[in-house]
Amino acid sequence: MADETALAKELKINVPANMRELSNELGVSYQRLLRTAREHPEQLPMIKRVGRWYVLLPDVYIKWRQGNLEIEK
Repeated sequence: MADETALAKELKINVPANMRELSNELGVSYQRLLRTAREHPEQLPMIKRVGRWYVLLPDVYIKWRQGNLEIEK
């Protein structure tokens, strides 16, 4: 966890605290985010289903954002 936090601070990436914050950051509705996570998990690798809940994995999110930032540059 400390490595994730250091990496996020180094890259100045804001890691959402929960799925609602992630939906706001991505600019989609919460329901659309859950539907996409359920039907197309390959599009959102940072979200995993645990039991009946969907969980945001911060380390995967940081790596996903890094990839998106490198593509944009």
